[in-house]
Amino acid sequence: MKIIRTAMDFLNGGRVALKTKNSFGNVLARGKQRIELNNGIISFEERVFLYPEVRISVNGTLENKAQLKIGQGTNIGDRTEIHVGKKVVIGKECAISWDVCILDRDYHEFNGQGEIKDEIIIGDKVWIGCRSTILKGVTIGNGAVIAAGSIVTKDVSANCCVGGNPAKVIKENITWK
Repeated sequence: MKIIRTAMDFLNGGRVALKTKNSFGNVLARGKQRIELNNGIISFEERVFLYPEVRISVNGTLENKAQLKIGQGTNIGDRTEIHVGKKVVIGKECAISWDVCILDRDYHEFNGQGEIKDEIIIGDKVWIGCRSTILKGVTIGNGAVIAAGSIVTKDVSANCCVGGNPAKVIKENITWK
């Protein structure tokens, strides 16, 4: 795997403004980050904040480039991991807590069939609680809240709070600040 060394230099505590195929926008990072890129594209919009030890792994194929897009004003907590094999889109103004895992792939085959990868779409102003896991094929609507420790295996409606393993609706028509 190829590690983006120039991005790593900037992500070790500073703002990033790179002009390459992979856009790192205006990222503020605290502590060290680990970004792995192999046959993929990473795009950060303005004012993305990465807390210490965030791991981002974007690994596609020559035929199908993996894509990660993180929206403006999104914060990603300590030790959170984002693994992309196909496509992950995280909206604007999201609050992703510490130790969250977001992965759009299985990393293995089932019954001799190839690895399954299915995109994840996280809407705007979504709050994901600590130690939650977001699995492949999930869409999370705008303004949703994922309770701490949840395992999200199915779509979450906008302005809905879910929690548990697997995550189930706790409350609807919510707002958060």
